[in-house]
Amino acid sequence: MAEKDSVDMEKQLGEIIYARNPYPKDREKAIRAIQTKKQGDATAQKGEESLMELVRDLESQIEEDSYQAGYWKFKDRSLRIAKAIRIPYTYIDENGNRVREYLLIGYEGSGGE
Repeated sequence: MAEKDSVDMEKQLGEIIYARNPYPKDREKAIRAIQTKKQGDATAQKGEESLMELVRDLESQIEEDSYQAGYWKFKDRSLRIAKAIRIPYTYIDENGNRVREYLLIGYEGSGGE
């Protein structure tokens, strides 16, 4: 049962992050750009190209940092961040170009100390 709960939580967290991502600014236009590009490219693979996706070889490209006294400002409050990770992903912009960006996650608290 605990394993199923963990999988559900991971899926839910992924869906929340995906839904709140501000890129691309105009998702409908980006989807149309993907479709137009596929129609004009005879060598395009069949199937859907994802609007956003993680980069290849993801594990080796995740950056990680730990802090002794790291603080981030969030909504005018200083929050202690013990560890942060930077995860690369790509998205299709409104012109059909694949753009690389990063998701930065800060783990708030004392880091188990």
